[in-house]
Amino acid sequence: MSVHLDRERLAQLESVIGAEVGGVLQFLIQSMSSALEEAARALADGELDRTASAAHRFRNDALIIGAKELQSELSELERTAREGRKQPARNAMARVRELWPATVSELERAAAADARD
Repeated sequence: MSVHLDRERLAQLESVIGAEVGGVLQFLIQSMSSALEEAARALADGELDRTASAAHRFRNDALIIGAKELQSELSELERTAREGRKQPARNAMARVRELWPATVSELERAAAADARD
């Protein structure tokens, strides 16, 4: 298992989706990137309901790919934002931002490997 992605989970996706898994992974990268930016903007604007909603969407995508660490931090971000706790939400967002680059890099490698197969 990778530090950021559950390879077994990705293999399961490939067995279900088949040849289109690379395209699905690219879609998820775009979806998660968009949700991250929306959550960050909402948090910066003090809109915690919007932050929680974006974190929830992001968390669901993280669940699909088995990004357990990221999923855990997104759950914390969603929870603290729903509770109206700005500083803990900011702390969770910082951890999400720390995890995201390596996670997306692994996703891009997995999508590219699928495209080569």
